[in-house]
Amino acid sequence: MNKFILGFFLFFLFFSRNPTGLTQEKLPPILELPPSVPFEILSPVGAGKNTVEEARLQMQREAKKVNAEAIISVHCKPGGIKRQALTWQNIDAYCQGKAIRYLK
Repeated sequence: MNKFILGFFLFFLFFSRNPTGLTQEKLPPILELPPSVPFEILSPVGAGKNTVEEARLQMQREAKKVNAEAIISVHCKPGGIKRQALTWQNIDAYCQGKAIRYLK
């Protein structure tokens, strides 16, 4: 019984540090307005996921891959269900924007 309690305690201790199971990664912020400092556009970025929030997060991860410092001109389309002839299709939410880097 003591081994079970010790095992449960160690399991709880290991997973309680990050209860959501997600790592805290530093992602480029999404800016509502273009910055007032000079910048260059690195590339367009976009991502599709089940929800708009997930798509925005994935878009930030894609921008991180090109070493972007921020994302501007973000537009998102919500997902849902679409009817095409006699069938129904699930459509993912999709977000797109421009990955930028500040000029120093």
